[in-house]
Amino acid sequence: FCRGKPQPNFDRVKIALPTLAELICHDDEEVVVDSCKALSYLTDGPNDAIQAIIEADVCGRLVELLTNSSPDVQAPALRTVG
Repeated sequence: FCRGKPQPNFDRVKIALPTLAELICHDDEEVVVDSCKALSYLTDGPNDAIQAIIEADVCGRLVELLTNSSPDVQAPALRTVG
């Protein structure tokens, strides 16, 4: 829902931020990877989108994911914070 060009209207997808914040803590690696990718696509947007992501309290978890043993998890987490 967050991927592609043109980017979706952020007001329509920001309601998913609390769910994405939960999903990046999931036990399933694929769920974590997909959730990080969704967040990273949203960070490509305007500053208010980035601020909303910061306010969704995901930054700490994203930093933790940078030390994950799987590069498949590290890459989208890095893209999101980078």
